[in-house]
Amino acid sequence: IPAASPCPAGNSKAVIKAQFRGKPSYNYAILTSGDMNLAGGASTDSFNSDVAGYNPATAGSDGDIRSSSGNITLLGGPTQVRGDAAAAGTVTDASKVSGTVTNGAASVTIPPVNSPCTSYSSGSGITGGTYLSATGQLVGTAGQTITLSNGTYCLSSVTLSGNSTLTVSGHVTIYLTAHSDMSGGTLANTTGLAENFTIYSSVVSAATGISMAGGSQAYFTIYAPNANVTLSGNSSMYGATVAGS
Repeated sequence: IPAASPCPAGNSKAVIKAQFRGKPSYNYAILTSGDMNLAGGASTDSFNSDVAGYNPATAGSDGDIRSSSGNITLLGGPTQVRGDAAAAGTVTDASKVSGTVTNGAASVTIPPVNSPCTSYSSGSGITGGTYLSATGQLVGTAGQTITLSNGTYCLSSVTLSGNSTLTVSGHVTIYLTAHSDMSGGTLANTTGLAENFTIYSSVVSAATGISMAGGSQAYFTIYAPNANVTLSGNSSMYGATVAGS
């Protein structure tokens, strides 16, 4: 997850926090099939949402990261992994990892996205913003708030700009087929449970996939095993990510 380019070190920070509940679907805070880059003060840790909301003072050290077939690069003084780090290649810089560092780790099987979608969603359940059912594009601009009702949405892309917000208040699943740039807005999951908001991307690209910024209610999981995922800005994400890079 290349945070260095959109967020120069010293100017911004990306914080990724893993949430584990019972038998988690995600065994790592971040799992990539290829190379992983954490920079600009990025960090991982963990908490149990069954007990309480996230509190940095009580955060745990299960924020593990893993690269199945590539390298992990940790850059910048504040960058920290509160957990283990394992890479098929090498982990640089190991001093930023609080747990065990494993180089030459075995690969991990990462299944492709299994999408139930055969066509784009009709637009039912979507309020605010602009949605084009013919192309599956959902767009929020100029401070707009987009609200998704409980359900599954088959979209091509989501674009947020101008401090717009995509809000969910129940169980929502999104399937994406094209690059989605949400870095100009915010995702807000008012349930406070990452498992209630899942974003899948079937994009196959080392350069495109999902770009986003976090926020105080950015509770979600991302499953984009063959796409590039970028979290930028001085922001937090509460959940877990599977990405190509």
